[in-house]
Parts: sequence; structure tokens; C-alpha cells
Amino acid sequence: MRYSKSRYTKPILVLTVLFCAFTINSCNEGNIIEPVPIVDCMDKTAINYNPYADVSDESCIYPSFKIKVQYLFNAQRFFLDSIYSKDGVNLKLSTAQFYLSNFRLVNADSTEFSFGDKTLLITPNVDTYELGQCQSKRVVGMKFDIGLSETDNNTMPVDWPTSSSLANNDMYINSSYGYSFASFKGILDLDYDLIFSTPLNFTLGTSDARRTLAVPFHLNLTQQNEDVDLVLDLFKLFEGIDLTTNNQTNTIDNSNVSDILLANFPESIEED
Repeated sequence: MRYSKSRYTKPILVLTVLFCAFTINSCNEGNIIEPVPIVDCMDKTAINYNPYADVSDESCIYPSFKIKVQYLFNAQRFFLDSIYSKDGVNLKLSTAQFYLSNFRLVNADSTEFSFGDKTLLITPNVDTYELGQCQSKRVVGMKFDIGLSETDNNTMPVDWPTSSSLANNDMYINSSYGYSFASFKGILDLDYDLIFSTPLNFTLGTSDARRTLAVPFHLNLTQQNEDVDLVLDLFKLFEGIDLTTNNQTNTIDNSNVSDILLANFPESIEED
């Protein structure tokens, strides 16, 4: 009997195809391809926030925040040891410095971001001050204290590293009163004849002298480095003080002058 080759080839081919299909399907079921998770920054306050990230890799970058402080006198640039006039009196200041502390950014939702225990000694010789990284996006203002916390005011310069602004001996009064929160020293020409002979010494201190200031501004923190420009106008700070008769105060011995200075500070510092 002769057998037809094609009679047996077709069933074998069909079986082979079915076997291969079954094998491939079984392999696919056992090796399901999972989506690869996106690993990146997941903090919405960071400038490199990735909304598509699934896993945080702690790579978030936050804006580095700085303040710039420019001294003015009656809206003109101020320089130490230069001559300025106010109410018929010439004055030259050799010292004009003060402490700022307890910095907070005010967010658009009224929450606040604190820079911790950062304390700065503001002087005319330095115009830019680093506060550190901040986890804020939409900022509507800043708050800070003029002066020091009671804890810091009870320390001494020797308690701090030389790099600290609190290691400054010129701003330290004594163990009873602590530090000067603000110091403005110079010499006056009361007769307006360019003969400077009357000392000027405005020193503010003690924990009761600390004041909180709020400076409004609007800023979207989207860059790695952000800063805010502030100005201090000494003409406004001395407003209401008769320099011919009230040119000395150490906070405790002439409260009239120190009270005026403390009341004038909020009007003297503003965003540029």
C-alpha cells in the first residue's frame, strides 16, 4: 500500500504550530514586563520637582535665599565717615550696624518657613547675606527680629566661634545687659560750620528692645538662587530726634530716644 506524504504532513504541521503558540503564550505569562518606576524629586516645593516621579531619590534642590541690604540717608546712598545733614545738623557716622535674627518667609497660604537660628550683623560694608535653602514656592513677605533672642543675648562673644556674628566684641555691652542690638556712633557738627566736636552714640539693647518687623513683597521661588533687596534709610530712622539735645542713648539712660528709634525701625526698612 502506498501512503500519501501530504496526508501526514498537514496534521504534523498543525500540531507544531499549536505547540509553538502554546509555548510562546506560556513564556509571556511567566515574564510579564513591569513598567520601570521613575525615580526623581517628589517634593513640590523643590525647583526640580518631577510630577511624574514614582519614587523619591532625595535629589531635591531648593532655592538658596539671600537678602541684600543697602544703607541710605534721605534716599541717597550712605557711606561711613561721609557728611550728611539733618535739621540743620551735620553728622558723620563711623558705626552703623544692627542684628537681625529669627528670619521667616511668609507663604501665600499664610504659613511660614523658618531659617532657624540664623543671626546676621548688618553693616554698610557688606551688602549680601546668605540665609540658606528654603522650602517655599510663592512668598508674599518676610518677618525678622531686630535684636537677639533672650537665649543668645545671655551669651558672650567668647562662647561663639570667630566666624559667628555674635563673636563681635564691639557689639557686646556686659554680662548684665548682653549685646547691643543696634549701634550708631559718630560725631556731629551742631553749628553747621563743618567743625565736628559733639559725639553721637545711639546704642539699643536688652531683650525688651527686640522688635519684629514684617516686610511685604511677592516672589515666586523658581531659581536655584533667589534674593530680596532691602534698604535702610537712616534719615527715617533718626526722624523725630533733636540731634542738638538728644545725641546719646544706651537704652537704659535715655528711653525717649531709644523708644523713637525702635518705633522708627519698621518705617526705615523696606523692600527696594
